[in-house]
Amino acid sequence: MANPFALALVDVPSSGKTITLNFFDVPELTYTTDNFTPAALVSHASNVKQEDLDKVDMLPRIRYRTLIVRDLAPIFGAHEDDLLKSLGILTRALDGEGLETDSGVYGQRGYKGDYLFMLLAGTTPISPRVFKVLGNLGSRLFFLSLHAPVKTEEELIQQNRGGHRRQKESACQKATGNFLRGLWAENPNGVDWNPDADSVNCMLVIARCAKLLAALRGAIHVWHSDEAREGFTHNVPVIEQPDRINCLLYNLARGHALVAGRRDLIVDDLAPILEVTFDSAPTIRAKVFRALIDNGGILTTSDVANTLRCSPPTARREMEALCVLGIAVATKETGPANGRPETEIKLANDFAWFAGDECRPFRWTQGGKPFNPPLTPPASEVLKEIPPCVAQAPTGTPTSEVLKEIPPCVAQAPTGTPASEVLKEIPPCVAQAPTGTLASEVLKEIPPVYPLIPTTPLLHHSIPHQPPAPTSSSGSTNPTILIHANLCESRLSALLRTYPHLIALVWKKKNLRWGGGGQFEP
Repeated sequence: MANPFALALVDVPSSGKTITLNFFDVPELTYTTDNFTPAALVSHASNVKQEDLDKVDMLPRIRYRTLIVRDLAPIFGAHEDDLLKSLGILTRALDGEGLETDSGVYGQRGYKGDYLFMLLAGTTPISPRVFKVLGNLGSRLFFLSLHAPVKTEEELIQQNRGGHRRQKESACQKATGNFLRGLWAENPNGVDWNPDADSVNCMLVIARCAKLLAALRGAIHVWHSDEAREGFTHNVPVIEQPDRINCLLYNLARGHALVAGRRDLIVDDLAPILEVTFDSAPTIRAKVFRALIDNGGILTTSDVANTLRCSPPTARREMEALCVLGIAVATKETGPANGRPETEIKLANDFAWFAGDECRPFRWTQGGKPFNPPLTPPASEVLKEIPPCVAQAPTGTPTSEVLKEIPPCVAQAPTGTPASEVLKEIPPCVAQAPTGTLASEVLKEIPPVYPLIPTTPLLHHSIPHQPPAPTSSSGSTNPTILIHANLCESRLSALLRTYPHLIALVWKKKNLRWGGGGQFEP
């Protein structure tokens, strides 16, 4: 992964951005800060001795780590000149090739070479002027709107009656930390990914998203003109080439696949790509585009005015902007309605796919609400996809016996839950196992991170019993841990400290005992 990836979570204050970022605070993998300026990456502070400047430079400290910034709003809220300077420095640093800057105090200082890092941040909704600067610089920043729902009065009451909030956050942070540490321990030398093995259809969707986002983020310079119809005119838009966006979105899809335990792309990896694509466009432009694809690819002036809650002239300017960027085309203009003409736009052919039935099932949301596929798989199809411990249960087996063996995401799913919603949580090695596959064969393929989804009964019932555990001199029995040769002991140790109920994982290349002190013993 040669390019740094920068993602900012966007939503109104008190929507959970900081809480979410705190989950990823893993000291050995991340560098956290509540506020920073891009100038801190390579410092020219005059009150610091030149020989001590490398001790305060941030860039070496975030190398090969994830920089977590809990609030980017101070940077985005700076004056125009400061904003341009800060985003220019950050844009260059996000190339991953280091950063060299010059000043009148210390001359040239900086770092050159492989300075790869990731950026995860939070921010309140971004003003149009920030997107204008980002468009001119060729933005390396991506955004994801949280769309946090407004809680009802009953939900707010229940929030105060629940357990202590800090305890809940700590539990989530611990689970996230264990997962990330395990993922790194499993891949200490990185991941050997074969791009040629990825689905052509998945790659095609990513390429389409790259072209769309490049157009959506195009910079249009507008100025007042008495000769123009609406009183304004504009220049030819500045639209970046989609190459860099294409690479970064591909990296995001691969990261999603990796945390799901896969090393190849499937359609499930496309949902975050689509949402990040839509949300990384200027806010108003993104709203109009979402309305456009939700409305079958056609919008009128009234539709846009209702979507943005704005006046018709403002709606027409936003519609014209999409046409100037080549995203839409003006199809017709109807006669005046109450003295105001109605303009109609339609998605351009290059982007018509996003309004079609082929794109819709890939999306997380539709119009800001959860999108449910129109068809729910019949029960016969569901049984083909859930673990064999259910699919192979003999007729007459009590439900309580069967449910002991399947993962909680299935066992606890409310009656009537669509299979597609449940199966999102089941690892592909289980969800895609053909009917009739032995449970022991399926479990051999489960990645080590799978125990992070608590499945005690599944492991106890489905893994064939191994030779009895040795008995210690005190008469207590310690379970025998059977480890695959490729599974590092530190990874398994971390899992068993978190989930001490696990008695076995796979195969019998090594034979170690899990001691009471939380370590392996011969």
